[in-house]
Amino acid sequence: MGRLGVGHSLDTPASVLYVSHVQNTAAAAGCLKGGDLLLRVDGERVGSMREMEVALQGRNQVEIELVRDGTPLRLACTTKKQDGAGTQRVLGWAGLLLQATPDAVLGQRSVPQEGVYASYRFFGSPASRYDLAPTSHIVEVDSTPTPDLDAFVACTRHKRDGEVLRIKYVDLDGRCRMTTLKLDLRYWPTYTLARSSDGEWSRFENLPPAADPQE
Repeated sequence: MGRLGVGHSLDTPASVLYVSHVQNTAAAAGCLKGGDLLLRVDGERVGSMREMEVALQGRNQVEIELVRDGTPLRLACTTKKQDGAGTQRVLGWAGLLLQATPDAVLGQRSVPQEGVYASYRFFGSPASRYDLAPTSHIVEVDSTPTPDLDAFVACTRHKRDGEVLRIKYVDLDGRCRMTTLKLDLRYWPTYTLARSSDGEWSRFENLPPAADPQE
């Protein structure tokens, strides 16, 4: 199903859809704005979210008739396919659960989809001791950008137990912060949780690098 990635008001009889906000990474980010009143999609009137969903079915691009600041407009908007599968991969690292930013978070806050999202923090972990907060996006490790999980794993896989890292992260309000974190791979090892096509989750250990024999 096509999706625009916009917030909306509750449906009421004989209503129009009101755009409360637009996700920064949504397909509609360059098209719609908060405050828009949506009237029609490809000529079909849309007065509820169900009617909007039906109008977007199987379409990669649509023409939307709307009212913005009292001015009627017709705009071409692209849609984004949503499979509804949700989170497929989670990285356990230093007591954090890291993943791609969930759509639910993007839908509530207009946060940029950069960095890896910390969805949970275990008490007593290095992340807890060094106050690396959940709901943050880690954007750099030791000055190396970490735009996604693959980049984060590549950046941290060679770090050893006891090594101190510099972490740059951004909270949900867009404030950038820095902290240091000392790894404890003995008690807080790195691992990956992955979901297969049948919905089953499996755990895989991310083994630390071998110790240098000269140390």
